[in-house]
Amino acid sequence: MLTSKERAALRARAVSEPDRMQIGKNELTEAAVLEMNHLLEDWELVKVRVLETSGKAPGEVCDELAERCHAEPVQVIGRKFVLYRKSRKLEEKRRKRAEAEKRLAKNQKQGRSSGKKPLKSGPRRASRSGKSGKR
Repeated sequence: MLTSKERAALRARAVSEPDRMQIGKNELTEAAVLEMNHLLEDWELVKVRVLETSGKAPGEVCDELAERCHAEPVQVIGRKFVLYRKSRKLEEKRRKRAEAEKRLAKNQKQGRSSGKKPLKSGPRRASRSGKSGKR
């Protein structure tokens, strides 16, 4: 169950999300549920449009699809609704990125480079101002 603050943050994220799925006159087939599961695993937050040809109201479709996909309904506005389910795949990517950033910060704190060769330090050349010498 989402808290009101979590739901508000997800609603804000959903504003810029495109519709990733449409539900029409065939309503919720097994293929639609399977596709929604794939979308939720890839995106976590999925916006769905219920077409006019659908025989059900968007709220009913949202509730049924959320139940069948084990997702949380975020909002229903007009003919669109948003579902959320935490993705194991995306969570793993975030965890790996956080570990890499932590290692990088630790190496920088200890004065180590980030795996790149250090810059050569040699005698400095005089700057060319255009007034002295040939080019």
